[in-house]
Amino acid sequence: MIELYSPKEIALLKKKRNVWIGIAVAVAVLALAFCIFFCARTDTSNRDRMLLGTIISSTLGGWIVITLTHFVIEDYRNAEKHIVAVLEGPREYEEGPFEWTGEHLRVRKGISMTGIRKVGAVKGNLYLYDAKKKSFQVERAVRVCTVYGFVAAYEVSDDLD
Repeated sequence: MIELYSPKEIALLKKKRNVWIGIAVAVAVLALAFCIFFCARTDTSNRDRMLLGTIISSTLGGWIVITLTHFVIEDYRNAEKHIVAVLEGPREYEEGPFEWTGEHLRVRKGISMTGIRKVGAVKGNLYLYDAKKKSFQVERAVRVCTVYGFVAAYEVSDDLD
């Protein structure tokens, strides 16, 4: 059985998420520092220019922080939760052969995934976390281990080499 998930991944994802949190905090602090700089340098002769600089700094910094939080930090948190669920969930087994369905889903506040089904089946009922797609050899899989409908491990056929 080739395992697709390991507990080490959780610690690695936490480290990556913490790095991105640090980057987001640094961007926020930098934007605040620019705003303070513009406010401290303001007098009646340059108030319009300094106001513009303050608005641009706060808007740009805020959007960068929001973007990092929404598209990077939350993705790492969702991946962590997914991996914990797969590692701790009940395992079921299904015999193959399998094929890709061509279906690609992205769950809100969740992960992105690709559909898998038994060869000849009309509808796919299994999913593979997109980050695991390179590790999964669908054409060689003869048996899969699933947790909550996600492929967690698989067996390969030796006679397909």
